[in-house]
Amino acid sequence: MELDWIEKAACRGTDPEVFAALPGTRDESLALSICAGCPVRLECLDEALATADETTIRGGYTPSERRELMRDRLQINA
Repeated sequence: MELDWIEKAACRGTDPEVFAALPGTRDESLALSICAGCPVRLECLDEALATADETTIRGGYTPSERRELMRDRLQINA
């Protein structure tokens, strides 16, 4: 998978631990706000779904939100 988009990510230079935040924490809110304004949010989300990232906030979604997205995709395609 081509990852050139990472150079444009709003999170570039941010401590990666912010994106591994526990639900309901200040870091989770920070990570989601960084993602909200990111110009490559969709590319990040696609990559997170393709690699089944289960640990970090990616593309503006928490791991549990991405699991729900995948369930919805599977139901639509069934």
